[in-house]
Amino acid sequence: PSPISTVKLQGQFVLSAKTVLVFDEFFSHEAKLLQDDIAQFLGKKLTTNKDLSTPVIIFKKVNGLAKEAYQLKVKPDSIIIAATQTAGAFYAVQSLKMLM
Repeated sequence: PSPISTVKLQGQFVLSAKTVLVFDEFFSHEAKLLQDDIAQFLGKKLTTNKDLSTPVIIFKKVNGLAKEAYQLKVKPDSIIIAATQTAGAFYAVQSLKMLM
């Protein structure tokens, strides 16, 4: 999936075993796919909970985006994957993996 637009921000997110994965049931399948892919890279699964301590990867349900649309925000302390539908979250994960 190619993004429609990108904006480069300052800083970088450092993925580590301390990174927390936060998601609700709606995006559980997409979050677990990302968790499995990261586990292959780190050798350890990310902790999942509702705690927003950093570093954190958050799946966030938003209204108003098209079925396959997503917003991916990478900041030094967090990655936010926002989508209206699961297809959008899936494509956001694919884009995130290409950035790793």
